[in-house]
Amino acid sequence: MAQPPPLSGSLIRKGEARAVSPEQAVAASRVHQEEAPAAAPPVVQLAPSEVPRPASRSAQELESVLDDLTMPEVVPLVMVSFRAPVKLAEELRLMAFETRRPKQDILTDLLAEGLKRWKSTRAKRVR
Repeated sequence: MAQPPPLSGSLIRKGEARAVSPEQAVAASRVHQEEAPAAAPPVVQLAPSEVPRPASRSAQELESVLDDLTMPEVVPLVMVSFRAPVKLAEELRLMAFETRRPKQDILTDLLAEGLKRWKSTRAKRVR
């Protein structure tokens, strides 16, 4: 008589659970493993003429490809923490929602514009 596979829905019904010794559980799991061997995927053999080979490239072509793959410039970031008035924070949230841009990007742009303005007024004062 075949037993149901382990962990199937018909293995234990509500109210019919019984205690089993560890030896019986291990023996039952071994029986189930022996009954259903795992099927191995088929192995595909290619003839030597069918094996795909990479296209040969000259050294100049490889250098130009490597130049295109250079890493982008990494901009170091610093955590700047400050408290903003509630009204400004709400307007920033609304701006981020309407423009679909992160608050950090908006604040970075606004800070950069403010610093440019400050530098230009400072340069005018120095003259």
